[in-house]
Amino acid sequence: MADTKKIQPANTKRPDEAQIAEWKKKYPKMLKIYIAEDDKMLILREPGMKEMELATSAARKAGALPFDFNRSIVSSCKLYEDDGFFADDKRAMTAFGELDRFKLTKEVTVEEL
Repeated sequence: MADTKKIQPANTKRPDEAQIAEWKKKYPKMLKIYIAEDDKMLILREPGMKEMELATSAARKAGALPFDFNRSIVSSCKLYEDDGFFADDKRAMTAFGELDRFKLTKEVTVEEL
């Protein structure tokens, strides 16, 4: 069973299109992670500087577990989670693996002068 340390309890009703449209106004970058074989869904908003700082801090604490950074991001940025989504290790690791889809930097050109 997955270690659900620091992940908030799930919601019980999936968001409708109106709710998703409202979230998009506030959070233009979101991910919907859907595991079809289990019919489980998770919706996350893109993390900002504050969430990245919290996650980095969580990962550096004494006794931190390998996925504490990811858990912190999910906990801070979760808009919706099906009940039991994180009760399965494979679902949890799948969700954690998709976090890199958030592009958190800008295109940049760097040159030495």
